[in-house]
Amino acid sequence: VGRDPKYSFIGDTVNTVTWMERTGKANAIQCSEECYQALRSEFLASDSAAETTGKQRPPFQIKKRGFVDVKGKGEMLTYWIEP
Repeated sequence: VGRDPKYSFIGDTVNTVTWMERTGKANAIQCSEECYQALRSEFLASDSAAETTGKQRPPFQIKKRGFVDVKGKGEMLTYWIEP
């Protein structure tokens, strides 16, 4: 009671997360294009590149969902992350 929060999330991040949650589905993870690109560069190396870079295949699949209308941002390309 009477405590100030240690962290405050405001602005674009919260707006994006809120709209992605509203357009999501139960027991599924939806991610943005930026998240997809980060996961791709971290995990999704080709088999031959995996041998030379030491990268492994992830324990999940990423499937393109398509475009979602996000208030204040317009159309946003999103993906599903599946086990």
